[in-house]
Amino acid sequence: PLGDVSDLIHRFEHGAGSAAFVGPLELVRRAYRQGQTVGGAYLELLRAMLEPLGIAVLDASHPAVRRAGSPLLREALHRCERIAAGLVERDREIVASGFSPQVAAVPGLSLVFRSSGTGRERIRLGEAPGVAEAAQAETLSPNVLLRPVMERAILPTIAYAAGPGELAYFAQVGAVAASLDASPPLAVPRWSCTILESHVREILVKLDIDRDDLRDPHRVETLIATAGLPEGVRGAFARMTAALDEGLAELERSDTSLVGPEPIEGARRSLGARLARLHRRYTAAMKRRLDGMLQHVATARGSLFPLGKRQERALNLIPMLARHGEPLLQEMQREARIHADALVRGSGGVEMPANHPQRAPTAR
Repeated sequence: PLGDVSDLIHRFEHGAGSAAFVGPLELVRRAYRQGQTVGGAYLELLRAMLEPLGIAVLDASHPAVRRAGSPLLREALHRCERIAAGLVERDREIVASGFSPQVAAVPGLSLVFRSSGTGRERIRLGEAPGVAEAAQAETLSPNVLLRPVMERAILPTIAYAAGPGELAYFAQVGAVAASLDASPPLAVPRWSCTILESHVREILVKLDIDRDDLRDPHRVETLIATAGLPEGVRGAFARMTAALDEGLAELERSDTSLVGPEPIEGARRSLGARLARLHRRYTAAMKRRLDGMLQHVATARGSLFPLGKRQERALNLIPMLARHGEPLLQEMQREARIHADALVRGSGGVEMPANHPQRAPTAR
């Protein structure tokens, strides 16, 4: 259970910046309260956010879910040896195709967990049939490869919208489903986006840089610092580089029998390295002088590629919702529908205005 998290919530609200829409922050305050568990708070928050959009949120740990999935989990325990053999064969096929299995095999263990007062553990193959007969339904749960098959069994679905990591292990999920004579879930790529807030867009326009330029942790800073060097300095470096190349090339065209080609190549590396080192010193000095501009770069990179990751992998959506409100969610829904329609009907399945930025959507 959570203790007093009021200070954390205060810091979270402060991190939202100028929040014009307090609704999302209020949802956080209600869900993350003293005495609530971390999982329970997250579940409550998701339901408060998504159910108004018509999206159901299922608690995988709820006893009703455990009971509904129990028949399949017990069958998986009875067929554990068959499942293990099927996974070994599928892993062999994946490796033979030049890939690596996403989920590493653990010899001797089934794909079913059993919970107890001290936690949960994978059931061993030798114990599996006995556990299948004696265990209470609420104590059994699937591992990552068995879970999509169980979900497909208790919630008949059209497709499973998966992220990149999940799509990678669905090659193994198919072998599990086949071993259980169960319907394999159809996996499709989920929609994702990058949110470009207005203050970040202004920075990109002001600095004349592209969003993807910020993927590299140093490229934009170096470009700005280099462009900021006085014209005389840039010209001097260009002339020195050209003179070095020209002089060494002339030596190579002349008679090299006196010293051979190796000393000339060594001089090229040595002199080139010294010239590059001098250029880096000038560039570093210019970076320090352009500190304010580089702070803007850091702001944009922190929004678009935080910690070097994709935005959705590191940033919390709620502060953005607090700043931009329901219109942001509506825009995300519109774009997600284009992706979904492209998956079902193929690209171009939605008739959109001629000026729409994704008039010809492509499922990626």
